[in-house]
Amino acid sequence: MADRLKRLEQELGLPAAPSPFAIDPRAICRRVELVLSAEEKERKCYMRYRIRLAAVLTAAALTLTGTALAAGPTLLQAALGVFAPYAQSQEGVVEAEGIRIKVLSALTDDLCAKVYLEVTDLTGDRLRDASIYGSLDLILEEETSWADGCSIVDYDPETKTALVCVERNSGVFFQGELETTLTLHDLRPGQHEVLGEEVIPLEGLTTDPVPSQVLPTGETVLIPSGMERELASSVALAAVGYGSDGRFHTLFRLPEEALLEHSHCRAIPHARSEEGRTNPFWGATVGESGRSPYSEDGTYDMDGTAFEQDGKKYYDISYVRRPNGPELPEYLTPIVGVYVTEEPVKASWILPVTLRPVETISSPLSGLIDHNTLRELRLSPLGVVLTSTSPNYTQIGGYPLRVFLSDGTSFQAESGVHGHQKDGPNMARWAFDRPLEVKDITGLTLGCWMIPIENGVAGEGYWLSVLPGR
Repeated sequence: MADRLKRLEQELGLPAAPSPFAIDPRAICRRVELVLSAEEKERKCYMRYRIRLAAVLTAAALTLTGTALAAGPTLLQAALGVFAPYAQSQEGVVEAEGIRIKVLSALTDDLCAKVYLEVTDLTGDRLRDASIYGSLDLILEEETSWADGCSIVDYDPETKTALVCVERNSGVFFQGELETTLTLHDLRPGQHEVLGEEVIPLEGLTTDPVPSQVLPTGETVLIPSGMERELASSVALAAVGYGSDGRFHTLFRLPEEALLEHSHCRAIPHARSEEGRTNPFWGATVGESGRSPYSEDGTYDMDGTAFEQDGKKYYDISYVRRPNGPELPEYLTPIVGVYVTEEPVKASWILPVTLRPVETISSPLSGLIDHNTLRELRLSPLGVVLTSTSPNYTQIGGYPLRVFLSDGTSFQAESGVHGHQKDGPNMARWAFDRPLEVKDITGLTLGCWMIPIENGVAGEGYWLSVLPGR
C-alpha cells in the first residue's frame, strides 16, 4: 500500500509528503478534478497518454475509497488518520435505551487492540458530556496481566454521535485471528470532571474542633463555614478541620445541578517533614485490608458522605490520622473528582469483534541492559515489541527507543504498555506516530544500545558512545 500511494503521489505531481500515508486526500481530489475539467487543448495533451491517465485516475479513485481517506473525514477517519489502511472493518449494530452502537473498525498488533465504535443517541443529547465503560471479552491462555480502557474520542453534536475507542493491551501475544465480543455499559451522561491545578494551603489551622453535625443517617459532617474557597469546575471548599468525631474533614460544595449519588471529589491532606519530604497525614497501616488501625469500630481511613442542606449540595470526606503522623496537615493536594448531572443509562451493549493482528516480523536478540537479557524483537508497521528476562523484576519499557530509517531520518517512538510476566518474559511496546514499512527500518536504539536491522531482522547489538540525537 505504501508503494502504491508513493507512485500515485508521483504520477499526480503532488508535493512529497513526510509519509505515503500522510498524503492529503483533498490534494488528490483537486488534482483529479483539474484533469477532468481541463481546457480542450490541455485535454488533448492528456489524451495522448489516455491509457496512462486512466490508470492514474483509477488508482486515485481506489485510494480515496479503499483507504477511507476521502475528503470530509468522519469521526473515525479523523481518529485513524494515517493508520486507516491498517484498520480492519467490522460489522455489528445493537440498540438499547435509545442508544444505537455500531462497531466500525479494529486496529491490532501483537499486544494492543483498539476497537472503534459509533455511538448515537436516537432520542436526546446524552453523549455530549458523558463517560462510558467497555472491554473486550478476551480470555487468553497463560495471560497473567493486561490493561484495558474505554474513552470517547470525539463527538459530533449535529448527529448526536460519539466515536468510542475500546483498547486492550494484552499480557501475551495475540495468536492469529481472534473472534470475540465487546461489551459497553454504564453510560453516564452529564459527567463533568473536577480537576484542580494548585495545592490548597491550610494556614491557621488548629486541632480545635470546627462546627460539625450528625446527619439523620448517622454520619458526622462539617457545617459550612460561610467562607468558601472556589476551586475548580464550580466546586468550592466550604469547611475544613477536625470534626466532633475526632476525624479530619474536608467539606466541598457541589454545583446545584449535581446528582449526589453519582458525584464525588477529594483533596487529600498532607504535611511536610523537617527534611522537606512529603509526610502523609493519614493512611492505613493494617496489612492489605485497607482498614485503619481502629478497625474494631468499623471505620475506614477515608469516608465520603454526600448530603443536601439549605438548598445546597455538599460532599464531606473524612480521614483518620495516621499513627505517628503529623497532628495537622499543612496543605491539601489539588482537588480531583467528578459531578454528574443526569441519571446513568442502565443498559449493556454486546457486539461481535474480529481481531486480525497486522503482520509482524520477529527475530532473536542478544544483549544485557540493566539486568535485562534481551530475547526477541517484534516489528510491525504499527510499532516495536521487545521481550526480555530479568532476575529482579527490572524492566526496559521506560527506556527511550529511537527508530532509524533508510532515508537517514530517525524519531523517538512513544512508550506504551510494558510489564513483568509471572512465568514468562517481560514485554515492552513502543508505538509509531505513523505506519512504517518494516523494510525501511534500519536500526533501533534502546538508550545507548544499538540494534541494527535489515528487512525486519535484528543483527548483533552494540553500545554507542553517546545517546543518539533527537
